[in-house]
Amino acid sequence: VLYRFCLSLVMADVVVVLGAEAGILDGDLSLSEYYASEGFDVIHVDRSVKQYGQENIRAEAVNVLEDDDVSTLKSLVMNDYGGCDHLITVVGGAEMFEQETEWERADIRSTLHKNLSQQIYVANEFAPLLRKTDGRSSITVMSSVNASGRFELPVYSAAKAGLEGFVRAAANRYAPD
Repeated sequence: VLYRFCLSLVMADVVVVLGAEAGILDGDLSLSEYYASEGFDVIHVDRSVKQYGQENIRAEAVNVLEDDDVSTLKSLVMNDYGGCDHLITVVGGAEMFEQETEWERADIRSTLHKNLSQQIYVANEFAPLLRKTDGRSSITVMSSVNASGRFELPVYSAAKAGLEGFVRAAANRYAPD
């Protein structure tokens, strides 16, 4: 169902899928495989990616948690494709420390960075590319269960709630563009 919803929003040629998108949704296909089967050129980006064996899926191992790697990815998309029509970000990453009642500052920062601040940075970097095309969109896929405040994952839930707020505010900010 979510595939079909996302597909109805995607009306152009180049789709960038960020994150571990295999197995996150129902069905046998990953998001990348689904969009490729519908005729889109797909760039799947994650810290570790499999090679799909499909001509219109390009797999790039990039750690988008590193600012320099996001800038490199943006340059790659511009140089090789001339831009990005759609950005689909799959955000995950609950940390094992969440089961504890006390957390180290480094673990808190890591969870907030992975699930909130770095996603804002990616959106900010890709916004100019998305503005250059007519059918542009940015779609964020995240767990609504965690954003609603699961009691055993408070730091992760806080990051997801923050990301949901950012996505709503950014949609209002960029919609007129």
